[in-house]
Amino acid sequence: MNKRFGLPAVVFLAWLLLPVNSAFAAWSAYASLGATTSVTTEPSCTNRGAGSVVCAARGLGNALLVNRYSGTTWGVWQNLAGALIFSRPSCSDDGLGKVVCAAIGPNSNLVATVFNGTAWSVPAAVSTVAQFSSPPSCTSFAASKVLCVVRNLSGGLSSTVYNGTIWSAFLNITAATTSAPSCTGDGAGNAVCAALTTVNHSLLAYRFNGLVWSAALNIDGQVSGTEANCTKMGLPGQVVCFALGLNTALWGRRFNGGTWTLANWAPWGSLGGLVFGNPSCTSINAGQLICGVIAQADSVLYTNQFNGTSWLGWVKVGTATGIRSPSCTLLTAGKALCAIVGVANKAASTVGP
Repeated sequence: MNKRFGLPAVVFLAWLLLPVNSAFAAWSAYASLGATTSVTTEPSCTNRGAGSVVCAARGLGNALLVNRYSGTTWGVWQNLAGALIFSRPSCSDDGLGKVVCAAIGPNSNLVATVFNGTAWSVPAAVSTVAQFSSPPSCTSFAASKVLCVVRNLSGGLSSTVYNGTIWSAFLNITAATTSAPSCTGDGAGNAVCAALTTVNHSLLAYRFNGLVWSAALNIDGQVSGTEANCTKMGLPGQVVCFALGLNTALWGRRFNGGTWTLANWAPWGSLGGLVFGNPSCTSINAGQLICGVIAQADSVLYTNQFNGTSWLGWVKVGTATGIRSPSCTLLTAGKALCAIVGVANKAASTVGP
């Protein structure tokens, strides 16, 4: 076990490797997002209210593909004409029914489109000057405010905010990061982002209050080289960031809110498992989470639920093989939708628990 992560002083993450349970019945059968459309990245899915979900992905020919789940069925993949993207997209609701999806464009710039509940805007460059080296991470941190953050060519982070009408000028953070950032709103008007740094494979965490960024906190942990995944806890001001350790188990560290200091971060704890790719976690109720991963052993989606007190253990979801990291998002209270890409580059989703 990687000792730099340590064990939690409070019961938030169980450090015992719990036995794997087979719980197909707790999750729905997989529903196809489109049997004839191939996607070349993992999808990015976000809840837009009333039990509906929007997903985006990169398709063949670097097309930007979008699809909607009504709560019972998927539509068809829509190719947003005129948009070429060279990264996976990142999508976020704005808290008022709109969805923003952004990706890296052909000039290493940021390209974005907005869904207003009926139609998508023409994808457009947010900046024609900025040059970026990672996929973006977008999140809502206040009503009608969506933050998108991306790693820039110098290894720092650049951010811009969409206010429902226009994008702000980019803010730049000087840093030595080695991965794309992962960002989440904290439910209290802030956003928290984390990215790997060059120092001992640890994570740097930042908090944005809508105007300025905090100083970086090195929240430690030796990460295996994949990206972090940060998500809100559904409790004001609280977030948790997950990453794979050097032992390829999933680990998490929770920020308990309050002053932006290391003292308010609980120690790292392990969920166990042998994981391939990046995790995807989402809040499904206040203080309750679902995490989805692709397992090394069989390349199948496994999920683990935090019920507010403890983790319930990994469960295998069906038998469909996943070749890319999952994307899990809130569907309705207590339910998550997780989408994966299978061996034929076709996407499918399941709902549970």
